[in-house]
This record gives sequence, C-alpha cells and structure tokens, in this order.
Amino acid sequence: MNYPDGTDSIMEFTKIFFCDLNGRIMNLSVNGMDIDDIFHNGVGFDGSSIAGFANVENSDRLLFPVKESMKKIKFKGESIDFYIGNICDEHGERSGIDTRTVLQKTLNRAKDEYGFTFLAGPEHEFFLLNGNEFETTGENVGDSSHTDKAYIAEKEAPILKSWGFRNRSSMIRIPYTARPENTRIELRSPAPSGNVYLQLAILIAMGMRGISLSAAGPVYLLLHKNFY
Repeated sequence: MNYPDGTDSIMEFTKIFFCDLNGRIMNLSVNGMDIDDIFHNGVGFDGSSIAGFANVENSDRLLFPVKESMKKIKFKGESIDFYIGNICDEHGERSGIDTRTVLQKTLNRAKDEYGFTFLAGPEHEFFLLNGNEFETTGENVGDSSHTDKAYIAEKEAPILKSWGFRNRSSMIRIPYTARPENTRIELRSPAPSGNVYLQLAILIAMGMRGISLSAAGPVYLLLHKNFY
C-alpha cells in the first residue's frame, strides 16, 4: 500500500475534520489504508444527519481530505493522522453549504477584483469566565449563549463599538508598528464559539462592500483612554 508522503507505514487512527454551519467541529474516521483512494474519490456521509447540510431526499455528500493539511498527533503510544476536509456533492463538486468553500470564494474574489490577499490568525481571549460567576453545573462553557457575558464593564473586554490605536479596550484595535507594511487590525468582537470560516468571509466581504461603495461605513468612537 502506498501511503502519502510524510506519513508512517502504520497509522493507528485517521480522521477527517470539518465543521457544521454553527462552527461545531465534527470528524469522520476512515481506514488509513484507504487514504490514497479517498484523496481521489472522497468518502461518503449522510448530509441529512447534520442540520442545514442536506434533506433526506438528497442526502449523499462526499468528504475530501486536503492532503497538505495532514497533521500527526501522538498520544499514549498511539497516533492520529488528521486532515481538514472539503465537503462536496455526490458529483464531487464543492458544496455551497461548506463554509470553507464560502471563505475560499470570498478570498478569490478579493484577489481577482481588488488584488488583496489576507493573513489572519485567531487569538483566544479567556474573558468568558470571570471569578466565580460560573459554578460547576455541567453547562457547556463554549456555548455561544454565554458569549454576551464577556461584554460587561471591568472584565477586560470591549463594551463599546469603538476603534483605536494601541488601545486594548477598543473593539477594533490597530497595534503600533514601525513599518507601514506590517500594519494590522485586531477585531475582538467575534465569538470563539462561532464558525471561523464564516466570520472571516463576512469580515472580508464587508470590507469589499465598503470599498465598492467608496464608503467609510458606520462612524465608531475613537478611543484614547481605558474604557474597561
């Protein structure tokens, strides 16, 4: 059996990861011995079992692992080879419900129409749990229903629709840099429990919309002092 480059001849587990429309991480376990065939033909799954993916009358979907995304995680003497997957319809065409597809189309449009490329990285801020506000009650602390609890005063989270240079209490922050080409923004409003593909796609699409209308968008407060 021919294994993909960079993998061992024995793979304990092989999983293909994807997320649903709400950003919940899901995975499909496959036989590592079949990975070469799955690269070309995908592996089928029931799209109707995932909310919003498909109806029972047309439920067949294919999951294709992205070869370049392969990572190996070792634990307790075993290992998992995992891949990020692209969701396709039964004909092998990228599915419109795949939020990776939505982001990739948005990125392609930004490059084709405006010559823009984007570099983005998540930075998790652990301000959802403050002090003893939450007891051990079995609640899912990653649930988006708790996200609003971050946006209260004196909890080191942005509470105003604002932007600022250097100011860490701003919702949108432009950190200092000595080189203009290294300028970046930090957007602190997206919920960590959301779908990161859709969040980035919407952010980029909003920017392109503003450019196309030659509009500055809503006027947010420019903060120069601490508003925590």
